Amino acid sequence: MELFTFLSLGFLFGLRHAFDADHIAAVSVLNHSNTDKKETLKSAAAWAMGHGFVIICVGVFVYFFGRAIPPELSEIFEKIVAVLLIALGAMTLIILRTEGKTVTH
Repeated sequence: MELFTFLSLGFLFGLRHAFDADHIAAVSVLNHSNTDKKETLKSAAAWAMGHGFVIICVGVFVYFFGRAIPPELSEIFEKIVAVLLIALGAMTLIILRTEGKTVTH
């Protein structure tokens, strides 16, 4: 029962995290020119499965080996995410500029 509770909570927290603004923005940027809803859904599903796979791998490691993620490694991952978000923002600005749209506040 403890494992089921652990997995259920992980799933619920992951679902909440999936709807954070950075995830919605990233999927939107990556699918900006895609007009086919099926292709957009496939892309979003691939994004979700990629995230899920990494989380499951880390979770299995933490659970079965009883090890915590070192703070240094966590900081490295946070910096990688920051760079990715900056790149997605730059991509958005480039897309807006090439499509002749203006950026407003």
